[in-house]
Amino acid sequence: MWIGSPTFARAQEIVCPKPSGDPEYNKNEARSYYNMGNTFFTMKQYEKSAASFVCVINLVPYSIMARYRLGKSYDGLGRFSLAREQYQWILADASDEASVLKAEVQKRFDEIKNLPDKVADPAKDPAVGVTDPVTT
Repeated sequence: MWIGSPTFARAQEIVCPKPSGDPEYNKNEARSYYNMGNTFFTMKQYEKSAASFVCVINLVPYSIMARYRLGKSYDGLGRFSLAREQYQWILADASDEASVLKAEVQKRFDEIKNLPDKVADPAKDPAVGVTDPVTT
């Protein structure tokens, strides 16, 4: 269920490891990419933060916080359709982790629900070559 592509990772200068059969290894690797994504997000480097959070979801697809930060990264890039996808995952999730985010996510989802995407340059779009692990 790996959702990144080697081209995508190289374009962002971030290489996503493939998930292993060891859940602990995947969680540890995901934690590193999550921290890296937060750093890039804080620096407003949304392409790299999105790429980092995609790596997290490749390793740990159930990470609500990674989906939340990925949605916010796409939001920062003007990729509203992709942000909405991530926000919908959170709104549909019944976990306690998701429940604390739902009011904020619903508000933002409603604000962007009809906005078209702003990004048109595939060379700068972290979504190129990305598919969702659940739908593929």
